[in-house]
Amino acid sequence: MIYSFVGSDREKIRAHVTAWIAAARKKEPNLTYIRMTGDSFNEALFQESLEGQSLFAKKILIALDEVLTEHDLEGAFQAMKESENVFVIIETKIASKIRDSLQQLSERQFHFERKDGKGTEDIFAVGNALARRDAKGVWVAYQEARFRDDPPQQVFGIVHAKIRKLLREGSRHYSRDELEKLSYKCITALQESRQGVWSPEDALEYFLLSI
Repeated sequence: MIYSFVGSDREKIRAHVTAWIAAARKKEPNLTYIRMTGDSFNEALFQESLEGQSLFAKKILIALDEVLTEHDLEGAFQAMKESENVFVIIETKIASKIRDSLQQLSERQFHFERKDGKGTEDIFAVGNALARRDAKGVWVAYQEARFRDDPPQQVFGIVHAKIRKLLREGSRHYSRDELEKLSYKCITALQESRQGVWSPEDALEYFLLSI
């Protein structure tokens, strides 16, 4: 089956995809999740998922993230619809013909267009949510950053720059002592990832979940 998320409002698409996939995995904890991009598209794995259940997983959820812009999969749409596996198609630049074809074959299509016609990606969203002391907002923004493939080191840099700015200018949501502790925890997590104690992704998640 197919669920498609299309349109120019990249920010809304990423937020809705993140929430939708998280809900699907919570509903089916044994669901195997695979994400492919245009660069990481695996033809053999894709074909195997079309043919039915994998030898190693009962059911697979495959997110095809901006894959159609680089790979012509229109001929496989019908097989994707009929598959027992779940295909999540994410496209911000898609021809109307392909979008219409997907709409006919998708279990549901989510369509998000910006009023000004321009898509946006807020790479500073994690830092801004931290500044508001919005733990949920931090986590949602981080998930969006993951879908954009923002490097963990980049997110670390943005977050620490925001903490240093709050230390200089003051904050309504944190005391200076709290900000100094956050700064120390952020630097420690980054250093430990560089030393191999954690992977960069695990170190970043551990730090963000501690906010």
